[in-house]
Amino acid sequence: MSAATPNRSVFANAEAYRVTSNVVFTRGIAYQDDINKPIATCVAAFMLMPVPVNVQNVGTSTNA
Repeated sequence: MSAATPNRSVFANAEAYRVTSNVVFTRGIAYQDDINKPIATCVAAFMLMPVPVNVQNVGTSTNA
């Protein structure tokens, strides 16, 4: 890994490399000229939350 060069564009690439029913695992890389010479990397995990359903509003229209 090397330092970024000032006043140059920074590009990034990220991917979700594993998705389970509860968690998404991701990783990313930032680079300037060559993706094989990164200036930063990251990893993250995101917990998937269930979408709550409001039973009172099921089947009703929100158009006025």
